[in-house]
Amino acid sequence: MTNVDEKKAKLTLSGRLTIENAQKICDELQSSFENSFNPEIFLTEIEEIDLSFLQILYSLILTAHKLEKKISVFIDDPELINKLLVAGGFESHFRIKKDQSGTNSLIEGIIDG
Repeated sequence: MTNVDEKKAKLTLSGRLTIENAQKICDELQSSFENSFNPEIFLTEIEEIDLSFLQILYSLILTAHKLEKKISVFIDDPELINKLLVAGGFESHFRIKKDQSGTNSLIEGIIDG
């Protein structure tokens, strides 16, 4: 499910990003976040994803903002996330755009205030 490259502060998440794996996902994200000032998270080969993952991700983005850290989240299948954002009513909390290479999409949290 996860692959951490601590040297470059990169974390790759794949497989089932669901409530059943929420604690493990939280632990992996928190570890990556604590060990780097600007961690990068890559979401690839996702088999299943649910709203619990979006809640975890948004919480991490809010925490990063409070601590003046920058977190980058990339996904290779933006349509998968778009569908979940709309279905769960989260579309006002995230923005998805192509990264500089054009191969992945960057997921950004929208923070008010």
